[in-house]
Amino acid sequence: MEPQSSLYLGFDPGGDRRFGVAVLDADRITASTVSSVNDAVKWVTEACGLRKPIAAGIDTLLHWATTRTGLRPSVATHTV
Repeated sequence: MEPQSSLYLGFDPGGDRRFGVAVLDADRITASTVSSVNDAVKWVTEACGLRKPIAAGIDTLLHWATTRTGLRPSVATHTV
C-alpha cells in the first residue's frame, strides 16, 4: 500500500504578475510568486516532484488568465 501523501497546494492569483503559489508539507511550507497560471503549474509540478498532493486551495474566480500579466480579461480592460 502506498503511503499517504502530506502535500497540500495553495494558489492565489493576485494579478499583474503576482500569482502566489505554495506547497505545504508535513513540516515545511515552500512559497513563491510567479507571473502566470502556466508558471504556477510549472512551479508546483517541480516542487512536488513525484509526490501527489492531497488537495489544493485556490483563491480565485472561476477564470484563470494565461497571459504574463495574470490579469483576467475583465480586469485588464477596466484597469485605471
